[in-house]
Amino acid sequence: MYTLRLAPALLHELDVEAQADLAATTRLGDWDVAPCAAVGRSLLVCVSDRSDLPIVLPRPDLGDLPEALGIALVPVLRMLGVDDQAIASELDEMATGLFGMSSDRSRQRRVRTLAQHAATWIQQAQPGPVDVVALHAQLAARRSSRTTATIAARTRALFGLSAARR
Repeated sequence: MYTLRLAPALLHELDVEAQADLAATTRLGDWDVAPCAAVGRSLLVCVSDRSDLPIVLPRPDLGDLPEALGIALVPVLRMLGVDDQAIASELDEMATGLFGMSSDRSRQRRVRTLAQHAATWIQQAQPGPVDVVALHAQLAARRSSRTTATIAARTRALFGLSAARR
């Protein structure tokens, strides 16, 4: 179980009340979510609160967001060296995603900045489906190499892996 922390406008669009804050049982914790407006595409940027791992995905019906996030997360975790058993365990824990309002303004500002970088890259990329792994690499390149290494190391550590990529 975990909470998808949405900006008030997204929560309003979903037409639900923010649910009670419960402790996340997933390794990656709760996720902050922001819209990403790219020409001809409607996307969401989701960022793990425990590792700062960013995931960009086509904007599903917001009710399907927990499932869509899990699907988009798989190739990124594989790229980071997480084994399939650990990924399956994380996806099982992500089966229950609650919706809550984001209350950390600085965190939401960082997520919106990532969404702007993603939109810029997508507008310059070839048309067609968004390559989640390539976009993850692009967002990592926009950050300092130290930040990127820290995010990868934090994510690997949450799955019991060494900081260096396997």
